Amino acid sequence: WFMITSLIAVAIGLAIGLITNPGSGTGLTPKDGELSETKGSWIDFLTGIIPTDVITPFTELNVLQIVFMAAVAGIAALKLGDKAQPILTLSQSILELLQKALWWVIRLAPLGTVGLIGYAIADYGWDLIGKY
Repeated sequence: WFMITSLIAVAIGLAIGLITNPGSGTGLTPKDGELSETKGSWIDFLTGIIPTDVITPFTELNVLQIVFMAAVAGIAALKLGDKAQPILTLSQSILELLQKALWWVIRLAPLGTVGLIGYAIADYGWDLIGKY
């Protein structure tokens, strides 16, 4: 069910994007969005997953290394069995806290979107979205 509704949402988004051509009035050129030409190897990628220390992935916002550390911690907790119960209880409490916070974010996101659109209209004028 989730995959079907996501596919429908992506199809609708692509169709609207192709029909309306958003960003055509901004004056950006393709050169503004070019990527760097540096390339890495698979070995560099795989060795880059393993962090050198525990703090650096969080300070550099390296999500892949954070996920790797979480997986290692989860496997270690699984191997500990009943001794890991306090950590699992804490993790469950943190999960419930984050779910409640995200519930509020999801409820307030439309209001923030309206505010951002209003700010863009006030800053750039109606001409930016006037053709829609």
